Order: sequence, then C-alpha cells, then structure tokens
Amino acid sequence: MSTLLTNPDYSEEFEDKPLPLNLYDEYDDERDLWIKPRLESLVNGTLTPNQLAIDVDTRITEDTNRKHDELIKRPDPAI
Repeated sequence: MSTLLTNPDYSEEFEDKPLPLNLYDEYDDERDLWIKPRLESLVNGTLTPNQLAIDVDTRITEDTNRKHDELIKRPDPAI
C-alpha cells in the first residue's frame, strides 16, 4: 500500500490537467486577502506579471511609509 498522498483532482488519464487554484483559506486575514484577487487575476491572464509587481511594490512602499510616519510622530524617548 502506498503511503504517498495524491491529489484527488489528478488522475493518470488527465496528465495535462492543471491543479486547482486554492488561494483562499478560512484563516486568511487582511494581510493575505489584498493579494489573493491579484494572484487569481494573474493566473487567469487578466493581470500581467509586471502589473502585479507594480501593485505589490506600491503596497509595500505605502505600508512602509505609513509605518515610518507613525514612528516619526512618536516622542523621542531620550527627552
């Protein structure tokens, strides 16, 4: 008896069948959910890799700048 786990959506007669796209999990939070529709669009061909890279870069830059601004507003602990 084989101990290997097999994908139930895969069978020998459909070797070229792509694996199902399972991006969403029950424990996804806001940090996960913003990217998943974009990844789905990338897989479906409605978003190019370049567009996705720009979206990710913009999101990271905006988040980093926001965090930096919050840190700058904090009082100096040495005073």
